[in-house]
Amino acid sequence: NVPFVRLPRPVFWFNDPFEAGTWSDLHRHEHWGELAFMRSGYMVICTELGNYAAPPQRAVWIPPGLTHEWYIPEPSVDNALYIMPHVLPPGPRFQRYHAMEVSPLVRELIHALAPQPCDYEEPGPVARMVSVLLDQLPLLPEVGFPLPMPRDRRLVALCTALLNEPDSPETIREWCTRLGMSERTLARLFQRQTGESFGRWRQRIRLHHAHSRHGDVLAQRRHNGPQLRLRLRFRVHRRLQETLRAHAGPTRPLTRTPPSRLFDTIISHARTLKPPSSHRPHAGTT
Repeated sequence: NVPFVRLPRPVFWFNDPFEAGTWSDLHRHEHWGELAFMRSGYMVICTELGNYAAPPQRAVWIPPGLTHEWYIPEPSVDNALYIMPHVLPPGPRFQRYHAMEVSPLVRELIHALAPQPCDYEEPGPVARMVSVLLDQLPLLPEVGFPLPMPRDRRLVALCTALLNEPDSPETIREWCTRLGMSERTLARLFQRQTGESFGRWRQRIRLHHAHSRHGDVLAQRRHNGPQLRLRLRFRVHRRLQETLRAHAGPTRPLTRTPPSRLFDTIISHARTLKPPSSHRPHAGTT
């Protein structure tokens, strides 16, 4: 609950801790949108359009007028922002419910704003941070897809546990034992409340997790590209040296050869190589 019907400034923020298992009431914001963002832990946002999980590296945009509720599966700190639509760029993006990847800059801006008073002076240093944040939000890439979530709280506990650990090896029978329900009851409730089977739902989050992990690996490779190439060059260089030793005996260490002369060095060694002995008989012999 907020003690106003209009925001005191175009952007309003929270810095609230929540205990595990906290549910909100079903509600909507008529005059502003909400950027759900967690400083730690995560939140599951539930709407009739689908559901998103919001861990600290992601945020979820809830446009004005969209009825929603949220669930906190573990101890968390909420740094959500309310934002007036007129300060966001025109166009369909911020009229849609969607998730986005949070950049380091946006994350630090939200963290820096959290302890500041929300009725900040305009103009002023806090207002300038808000301006930079608003400039950055349209640049954040959209990610993920709305994920159907059941409303039965036992099933929500199951789903949030799997969102935390998509590769969990536990079987549906083991989950049923923990939740105190039969496999048939779980399957029937899950199908009725999400529109799809539990197996298909679990496959979707595993595929999404694998895709996100693949993207993280690619980003890490791009970030560490020069170091990786240097290590790869050293390994190839060392492997070539070992191969040349096996064929031609001890040679001058190749590690002192400048990289630009590596190809010439390989060619000069190759010209002196003798074919390895073979125990296979020549054609025509017996």
